[in-house]
Amino acid sequence: SAPAGAILPFDYVLIETSGLADPGPLMQVLWRREMATSGFYLDGVVSIVDAAHAMRHLRPSGPLGLMRRRAEAEKQVAVSDLVILNKVDLSDSP
Repeated sequence: SAPAGAILPFDYVLIETSGLADPGPLMQVLWRREMATSGFYLDGVVSIVDAAHAMRHLRPSGPLGLMRRRAEAEKQVAVSDLVILNKVDLSDSP
């Protein structure tokens, strides 16, 4: 642990979760009272969305649309400060 007031040798720390992961628990850790005195804080949440497959996880499917969506995909988009669409060239949606 760095001493109080020490300058850290970097500007940002990027934490990446692969695939469909619930960002909530990680965000909660960074919001805890104990983190208030650390050199780290939550600056923002960025999600990279695969445009070619996003709707498969965000839209109900199956007969009558009763199949459950992926809750993790919805949470990632809902809490994001910035959403980046990738693979747009592979998407068949307009």
